[in-house]
Amino acid sequence: ILTRLRKLFTQKNNHPKTVYRKKGFTLLLIACPIILSFLVALYPFAPELNGNMNPIGVDAPHYEEWLTTSANEDFFSAITGFFSEHPDRPLSLFFMYIVKCASGLPASTVVQFSPLVLAPALVCAVYFFMHETKALSHASLLAAFLAVFSFHITVVMYGFLLSNWMALIELYLFMGFYFSAMNKKSYFRMAIALLFSISLLFTHSWTWGMTIGVLVAYLLLTVIQHRKNLTAIRFETRFLITLILVNVLVCVTRNYVLGMSAGNFETVRLAQNTVSVRALESFGHDLLYTLFHTMYGLFVNPIALLLAVLGSFIIVSDDTPVKRYLTAWLLGSCIFFVLGSGWVIKSRILVNLPLPVLEAVGLVGIINVVKKIFEPDKTALINLLTISLILLVGLNYAFRCAFEMALYF
Repeated sequence: ILTRLRKLFTQKNNHPKTVYRKKGFTLLLIACPIILSFLVALYPFAPELNGNMNPIGVDAPHYEEWLTTSANEDFFSAITGFFSEHPDRPLSLFFMYIVKCASGLPASTVVQFSPLVLAPALVCAVYFFMHETKALSHASLLAAFLAVFSFHITVVMYGFLLSNWMALIELYLFMGFYFSAMNKKSYFRMAIALLFSISLLFTHSWTWGMTIGVLVAYLLLTVIQHRKNLTAIRFETRFLITLILVNVLVCVTRNYVLGMSAGNFETVRLAQNTVSVRALESFGHDLLYTLFHTMYGLFVNPIALLLAVLGSFIIVSDDTPVKRYLTAWLLGSCIFFVLGSGWVIKSRILVNLPLPVLEAVGLVGIINVVKKIFEPDKTALINLLTISLILLVGLNYAFRCAFEMALYF
């Protein structure tokens, strides 16, 4: 069956029917992780597990309270309240408020079933990012599948970090448009990337702060790598500097309008309160506590972590722009992960790290090693079994997490 499918969809034939079949097969494959992510988000509400339809997620009551409060106000009062009372996430609350008003559903229903939309949207965003980077486009489908059982979905769904979830979707879209703009020299895509970067600030300012820090590190790595030929990176560095400065200016303006200190950046404030050399003394304890005790122990996903570590080594050894960007993520995250005291900063770093991308790179690395070691006639079968095993173990982890959430809440 696999041989016949391979001949059908890889033969060099430009006949319209063949092209149509290839596109249809590709769309079918893309639909699989989207449907799986929807099922993972829906599973905790199965009648056998959650007959009373209890809310799933730690922060669910907070979002329900915020939406219920805003429902008693007029449109402009609600928007003003989001910006004044929740300046770190007004856009995400506004989005849920619009859904509630447009649908007429109770606040509890809108909040409770938000993951059914956000999980598939995240998978699509990861696929879009990988596809637009070109250098990693060959692993787009793998990354989409790996995103289904990543911390982006399991841990975020348990903590019910809706604003963080929306910000992650925007982050993948932002960087997808960014690298697409750099590859195609498109000012239109640059404008879209800039808008997504600014929306990050108002969706979840903590994720925005991490992103700006990563972009600064990416800029420094790019300049250092091309220090002997800065002319070659002039287009990208100009846009990158402009993007960072515009974002910082927007944040300062937000703080000024809301009556806060101009330099009141949420992420910087968290770093000042938690990062110190003394954190090394309790690093082992904090690490174990983060992995095994916070978020119901959902950070314990050995295969995903091992694939991400392997992918990290592969990325660091390469110098394509997108892999340099991922190296900047690793560099910045490692520093604050090690020097940050407590589980809060460590858990946020693990949640925001682009682990599905790193895992996909690691899995592709394993596939390439298999091709070099085994004979061609055995390579396809071994790689198929390897990918199937990893995906099945990952799906087992995802549905087990959803099952435990239903029992816990």
